[in-house]
Amino acid sequence: MLGSRRLFAALGLAIAFAWLGSTAAAAAAHTGTPVPPPPTVQGNFCGDLGLITVSADADSWNATMKSFTSNDGTVRLLFTGHQRTIVQGNGKTLTFDSSGPGRVTIYPDQTVTVAGTGHLFYIGPPGTPQAGIFLYSGVTVIDISDPTNATVSSYKGNKLDVCKLLAG
Repeated sequence: MLGSRRLFAALGLAIAFAWLGSTAAAAAAHTGTPVPPPPTVQGNFCGDLGLITVSADADSWNATMKSFTSNDGTVRLLFTGHQRTIVQGNGKTLTFDSSGPGRVTIYPDQTVTVAGTGHLFYIGPPGTPQAGIFLYSGVTVIDISDPTNATVSSYKGNKLDVCKLLAG
């Protein structure tokens, strides 16, 4: 059983992971716990383009999360379902399929890994090493050793720069 501190950390990661867009078609036999859509965020994510709004398409949202705990105490949170992400800025509105699936793994030593397959939507805040908005397709791994600045540590597949689409 998760302690309250680990549970809140796991739920926080689950919400953050859902925002990164790691959801997709369910493969497991039992039903998962519904995950609410992430909040709409606004910011100057694309430099000179001004205010950008990123939101989940509530009409298509049906994400779920399943939690599994191994004998050694490792907790795996699996995200499935469907998600579309809407990006508005610079006079444009773009919609992306940002379905995954994805997994958050919390180890007994409190280290965490996040991995997504399929489509993963990533927002890098201004002033961070990976500032901007990107859609990754393929296998993507997120480094959250610094929870205030989660970064993509590796990916195999394609990387679409959404800021360039908004600018063009």
